[in-house]
Parts: sequence; structure tokens; C-alpha cells
Amino acid sequence: MHVQRRRRGLLLLCAVGVIIVVAVMVFWPVPVDRPFRQVIMQVLDAARDRGLPPWVTYNQVERAANVLLFMPVGAVVTLVLRRPVVALTLCVLASAGIELVQYFLLGSRKGSVVDLAMNSLGAAVGVTGVVVTARIVRLLRNRWGRRSVSEPS
Repeated sequence: MHVQRRRRGLLLLCAVGVIIVVAVMVFWPVPVDRPFRQVIMQVLDAARDRGLPPWVTYNQVERAANVLLFMPVGAVVTLVLRRPVVALTLCVLASAGIELVQYFLLGSRKGSVVDLAMNSLGAAVGVTGVVVTARIVRLLRNRWGRRSVSEPS
């Protein structure tokens, strides 16, 4: 029981950390990638010279970043709540709230439906990762448990 309480505390600490990092990034007064935009563009140009497909644009990188940003959010919320559907719903609602705040309250930020979709996709990947991993672990535990019981000593 003590180990479970410690794990739960560590999980909540991780959740708080993830939420703080995401909150700082999404509510920062200016886009967090602004100082790096030129460097990212140069890296993309150099990568295109080495075979990166031309359809990989700055916008695609930004969309992928939104997916990656929300993957740990979906995972951590699922681990804390232990209810994947509720976790995903909360993540989508939080993303909608973020985009509304950016659209209406942060002048230099632009909330968008595309960002909402990418954030939601990232959260869904995080939730799915937790669900699939939990099922695999449960399957392996059941399989190993049966072998150890049925094998002769």
C-alpha cells in the first residue's frame, strides 16, 4: 500500500509538471517558436537539399509539435484518472479552452481549429498508448502467472 501511495504521488507530481510546461508554452504571450523560426526554416531547407520531401513545411512541423506536446498530457491524465474516455474528453476540452484564450485574449497568439485537432490527436495518441501498454502488461502478467502456477516445481 505504501508503494502504491508513493507511485501515485510521483504520478501526480509528473502530471503537475506536464501541465505547468504545457500551460507556459500555450499561454506565453508570443508563440514560443518565434525566436527559433528562422533556424527551423534553415534546418528544413538543408534537410530538403538532402532529400526531405518538399511537402514537409514549417506548418507541418508546427502541427507535429502540437501532437507531440499533447501526447504526454493525454498519457498522464489517463494514468491519474484511470478512465481513458474521461481523460480524452478533458484533454479535448482543455485544448478548446486554450485555443479560445489564445484567440480572444492573447493578441499575438492565434487560436485555431487546426491546433485544436492536432492537440486532440496528440492527447488521443497518449491515451491510446497508456491503454495499449496496460493491456499488454496485463496480458503478460496473466501469461507469466499461469506458467508459474502450472509448471512443476
